[in-house]
Amino acid sequence: MDPSYREELVMKGRLTVTMNVHGDICTVQKGGGIGIRSSEIMRCLRIASTKVLEITSSLKKAVSIHF
Repeated sequence: MDPSYREELVMKGRLTVTMNVHGDICTVQKGGGIGIRSSEIMRCLRIASTKVLEITSSLKKAVSIHF
């Protein structure tokens, strides 16, 4: 989930998670100089797994409409 402009102005770090359609974690990248608890990383991974399902479903619907 991309931060808004206002969120970017106050953020001190970022966590980038990439998952595939099967829910496999492909990459995790932490940027910035602030620490993050493992419980927060796990929470972000749960959010990412939900989002990957939503986005994949939307993409499949869009493709099926055009083909």
